[in-house]
Amino acid sequence: MSRNFLLLWVGHAFSSFGSSVAAIAYPIVTLAVTESATLAGLVGFVGLGAGTIFRLPAGVLIDRVPLRRLLVVADLVRAVAAGMVCVALIADRLTFIQLLLTALVTGICGVFSDAAQSVAVRHVVPPDQLPQAFALNEGRGHAVGLVGQPAGGLLYSVQRFLPFLTHALSYLLSALLIRSIKDPMTGTPPADGHAKIRSELFIGLRYFWGDAFLRASMICAAGFQFIFSGLALALIAGLTARGTPTSELGLIFALGAAGGIAGAVIAPLIQKRLSPVLLVTGFGWTATLSLLALAGVDSTIPAGLLIGLIYLTATPANAMFVAVQIHITPKELQGKVLSAMLLVAGIFTPLGPLGAGLLIDFIGYSGTFLAFAALSALLTVAMHVMRPIRTMVHPT
Repeated sequence: MSRNFLLLWVGHAFSSFGSSVAAIAYPIVTLAVTESATLAGLVGFVGLGAGTIFRLPAGVLIDRVPLRRLLVVADLVRAVAAGMVCVALIADRLTFIQLLLTALVTGICGVFSDAAQSVAVRHVVPPDQLPQAFALNEGRGHAVGLVGQPAGGLLYSVQRFLPFLTHALSYLLSALLIRSIKDPMTGTPPADGHAKIRSELFIGLRYFWGDAFLRASMICAAGFQFIFSGLALALIAGLTARGTPTSELGLIFALGAAGGIAGAVIAPLIQKRLSPVLLVTGFGWTATLSLLALAGVDSTIPAGLLIGLIYLTATPANAMFVAVQIHITPKELQGKVLSAMLLVAGIFTPLGPLGAGLLIDFIGYSGTFLAFAALSALLTVAMHVMRPIRTMVHPT
């Protein structure tokens, strides 16, 4: 791999590590400041919602500005935001409003940075090395998840400001490395600009909503996305209230990440042996039973093993859904349809933390996971009943 790719890869590894550390620290500190799971959920809602709203503007911008500059600016802005949280904690002046604004700024910068980083790979890697480059990016994401979240809980237990100091420094290191890339990575704006973007968005929306399988699979995926995006807050708020040390919380998500990695490893094997409908409904019932079991769990290792089991089955099932979606979509529409589906799915993601916070405050930890299990069961029954999903076939 080229020097420029290595600088990009290592820089994003630093920023991803900082984000992983912060992913567990922000809900914990928000709960400590507000003493409300609902307000902690609102912070998550704002951060994820900002990413959803700015997804399309990010796509417009990365075709029009040098990506190196965009990546460096996004990292520096997030470093300042995280640094201000760190200073506020040291001075014992951190407020809910500051956390809300930090989530907003970080969410906006994150969606621009993630989109730009993916496109930047194409500027610094020859076409024949792209599969290897993206595989390295996937591996980096899983490795960061295994290490970052346990580190976040451990650092918070030592000093509350340490995860946020780590968060800020990770972005500074990322900015310095990416600034060292020789190529400015400037794209070529489309000739018809905004008109093309608008037309392609609506073409994708119309096509996927008009196809019975794509519509049915998106409905189910959106429901599970709501559950998954609320899991972290529900676990952190519920187990913290039950006296679980913050240093142990990261272990739950490390075990979950390990389950996702194992699922990716076994996916090719089980996808050949199980029918598509059995694969996706098997995941649905596994998730339902695991969520039901989580309602009675109050320790980290059993909770982590159950989350790992969910992701173990979710990874191959999701891969099968995506494979079938791509297989039945005309090649010339795949990008448009995928962007439209991601936009629709993204609308439900911010609702997960907000919903989890409200449920924790009103019906408690066990009630929240019983509600998640009931929704998972309903979605799984829907997958059995919906004819487009029940009759889907393996892509050939």
